[in-house]
Amino acid sequence: MWFMAALSDFKMNEDCAACPLCGHGSFEKLFKKSGRQLVHCRSCGLVRQFPMFPEEVRMACWQGETRLPSGRTFVEHYQQGEVWRRELANRRLDQLREMNFGGGKLLDVGCATGIFIDEARKRGFQVQGIDISSVLAEYGRHHYGLDIREEDAAATSLEKDSFDVVTVFDVFSTMSSPLAALQNIHSLLKPGGLIWLTTCYANIGLWLFKEERPFNLYLTPRTMNAFFTRAGFSRGLARVVVKNANLSTHPGIKRLLYRIPVLNSLARKMVEALAWKGEGD
Repeated sequence: MWFMAALSDFKMNEDCAACPLCGHGSFEKLFKKSGRQLVHCRSCGLVRQFPMFPEEVRMACWQGETRLPSGRTFVEHYQQGEVWRRELANRRLDQLREMNFGGGKLLDVGCATGIFIDEARKRGFQVQGIDISSVLAEYGRHHYGLDIREEDAAATSLEKDSFDVVTVFDVFSTMSSPLAALQNIHSLLKPGGLIWLTTCYANIGLWLFKEERPFNLYLTPRTMNAFFTRAGFSRGLARVVVKNANLSTHPGIKRLLYRIPVLNSLARKMVEALAWKGEGD
């Protein structure tokens, strides 16, 4: 895969064996997918890559002239898909309004070029974005005039208790420090705020998606639940919604799911039973 070269030079350290969810060091090897070893934590059941992509590898993957299997750079990838990404952004904003979040201060984690927050700003939201890619962040700042910081969710310097909504669309499974990221997001939300996270659950997506990103985690409703609980969301201080999990990360399938109402409806029904909502929903 395109990102394996970055991993090949990475030297494992003593922390590599520790589960990013529970910290347990014992795991069972499952199988290899796309040349990578997947393991199952014997304590909490989390399935992940071993070793996980460290932060420096993730940073390298999203910078400069890194090219996807399609031959496009990440900027070209987002430019080509801008029309349907804006359509998707507005569908999501409609859903936010249905959840009684039609305005306020919104942060998008892993915002890429900022298409979602650009559309949110048009609807009256005060918006900010963070992304680990300096190239994508700069594109959003220059072309859309957005406030995008080059930061990781696990170590952001944003003000605590300041956001009404935090969105985490399709990036949680790539994170190197997912629990720290969720804990930090918890601290950024105002009381009663909303975190909206989409992810591809392993019991569907592990078999169906064509990987174009360095995935670290292969989640199930049970392990996603455990992440939120350990991050503090079970206290009812925030509303948590995990919904509309993608059946595929492949752009072509995404376009079908969001442009054809029947397929979109079927996709929602398939993941509805897997949605986990925190206390207070």
